Amino acid sequence: MALLNTKKNLSLGKRLKNEWNRNTMVYIFMIPILIHFIIFQAYPLVYSFILTFMDWKSVGSSDFVGFDNWIRLLNDDLAWRAIWNTILFTIYFVIPTMALGLIFALFINSGIKMASFLKECFFYLL
Repeated sequence: MALLNTKKNLSLGKRLKNEWNRNTMVYIFMIPILIHFIIFQAYPLVYSFILTFMDWKSVGSSDFVGFDNWIRLLNDDLAWRAIWNTILFTIYFVIPTMALGLIFALFINSGIKMASFLKECFFYLL
């Protein structure tokens, strides 16, 4: 009980330092993942968003056009059709596939008598 009271009495800085010292190896192992995320996820996402405000012909310099590209996109019927097709694909394919996977996982981990049989069937088919 005394140990719990001492933790409550520590200042925020000391508690953060204790957490940092306790989790130092975790943070060190996360550095490559963080670098990978920045290089292959965050930077391309931010850069592609910036490019939406440019008129760039793939060769030469780019010109800033502001929201002209966005206005053209919102007025384009083909773009709206593509968005609608993406929504339909998500509704009819992605959601049922994820639900079916969840149902299989629940059956396999439920502890019913057929769980081992389901595991055999599922992993044999893969």
